[in-house]
Amino acid sequence: MTLHINHNIKLVIWDMDETLWHGTLSEEPVVVVDKNITIIQELTSRGIVNSICSKNNEDSVKIELINIDIWNNFVFNKISWDAKGQQIKETLSEMNLRACNVLFIDDNKSNLEEARFYNEGIYTATPDKINYLLAHPMLQGKSDCEHSRLKHYKLLENKKISMNKLKISNKEFLQT
Repeated sequence: MTLHINHNIKLVIWDMDETLWHGTLSEEPVVVVDKNITIIQELTSRGIVNSICSKNNEDSVKIELINIDIWNNFVFNKISWDAKGQQIKETLSEMNLRACNVLFIDDNKSNLEEARFYNEGIYTATPDKINYLLAHPMLQGKSDCEHSRLKHYKLLENKKISMNKLKISNKEFLQT
């Protein structure tokens, strides 16, 4: 099995249930797939950023990911019971990324179709393709052992959170 990707991937968006881990968090204890954690850490070291789009309770997901020491590898997460297509579109807008530089991984084919409908050009994959990510030529990234790209997006994420709390424009935010 191969992934058909023709653009360099800058962001991988992960579903949680039956994708990052086995099981459904809202229904049962989940079993984390250790190889997926290793893949996320390696993508981060390659300068490829990771995000979450999952129909779940945000606090529960956060606790689970903190417990396995991976929470800080994700930015601009969308964890709610809302439809995924629009949430992914919002993430791309917030991060100033084009859909053709993004890979969304989900076990639900209708979520993948919805993501493609709202985000023309986005790449999608089912969990059976995860093991091929690190070998794919479009997911090689550039060495980023300091995780500077992730840190950049963390700053951008914090800025957007602050602006939303204050409900001010970017110009007003910068002036303050």
